[in-house]
Amino acid sequence: MSVPIAKLVHEKNKDLKRVAILARNDLFPLAVAQEFEKAVKAEGMEVVASERYAIGAMDHSAAITQMRGARPDWFYASGYINDLILIRRQMNDLGLKAPLITMLAGPAYQEFTQTLGPLVEDITSMSWWHPAVRYKGKDVFGSTEAFNAAWAKKYGGEADYVEAGSAACGAILQMAIEAASTIEPAKVRDAISATDAETFYGHVKFGADGQITSLQPPVFQLVGGNPVILWPAAIKQGELRFMSR
Repeated sequence: MSVPIAKLVHEKNKDLKRVAILARNDLFPLAVAQEFEKAVKAEGMEVVASERYAIGAMDHSAAITQMRGARPDWFYASGYINDLILIRRQMNDLGLKAPLITMLAGPAYQEFTQTLGPLVEDITSMSWWHPAVRYKGKDVFGSTEAFNAAWAKKYGGEADYVEAGSAACGAILQMAIEAASTIEPAKVRDAISATDAETFYGHVKFGADGQITSLQPPVFQLVGGNPVILWPAAIKQGELRFMSR
């Protein structure tokens, strides 16, 4: 997930070299932070500060103050929405600024923007899927916009990537049953395995091990409080913006 944004940033600003990483010491946030570190180093960037914070931490001032002294060009934080809201607020209070701020996974949710207001401006993030993407497909929904409208009508608000991914599973199953012209399990399984189609979730194709090989998790930036897709190129909505120090 981190490789596309690392390549994008390097392409847009080769002077951006110094990276600071603040990661929640928990399975998923730590794993994505470690992959992010590998991705930026592969692009020739230097990790000038790297800290972990405990689950349930309510104060990040020590780590943020230390990172402020390192003057990073790029600040990255991983954790969950309440962690990242607190980190962003304390960054502002303590004067930690960087040309680029990336957080995972809070910015994917409307609550992040609603809570932080102007402090979300120009924050970048990634997600397995985001309602801002725009795909057209042969599934029952037909497009991302149609899926979003159906979700809002049924449940209100926006679907997150887990909910959309679950809906995509059902849509793919329906497509496979229609392709197999039967509900016989082995034939439906084979039809799923052979799936190579566009859907509201994106292109769907599976490898020999049954894992999806076509997924392109979108990179987005919050501009005016709204997500703007930066990658993949096929659904790009804007250019990467950098902040002033």
